[in-house]
Amino acid sequence: EHAQSVRLITAHSSHHDDTHDWLSFAQGKQTLAFYMGRSQLPWLSRQLIEHGCPGETPFALIENGTRSNQRVLGGPLKDLAALANKYGFEAPSLLLVGDTVKLAENLHWFGARINARTNPHANAAVAEWVMAA
Repeated sequence: EHAQSVRLITAHSSHHDDTHDWLSFAQGKQTLAFYMGRSQLPWLSRQLIEHGCPGETPFALIENGTRSNQRVLGGPLKDLAALANKYGFEAPSLLLVGDTVKLAENLHWFGARINARTNPHANAAVAEWVMAA
């Protein structure tokens, strides 16, 4: 079992107006779905990690979801902002965080993987990946 729940969370709020319960986001078997948050990626990943979410937790960042130019970026949460910048991911984007992301490569039904880098020091074979339509 990968998750017992999914949470849809707006990431559009200002850091000063943040009312999110970060401790609950970092706990349990759940999938987090952050929308409207491309510009907030460094802050989002930092908040999750600082509140107990392991840095190795997998993420998928979906750019232009359901469109012909959809791309999906994946890797460990600790590298989220750097990888999004490296591959030039822009809004609109949906961020998914949690173990269900591990299923992406097996369930990938569109396009092809355009990049993957293995990490010999991690348990997972792939440390970062990008898929495009």
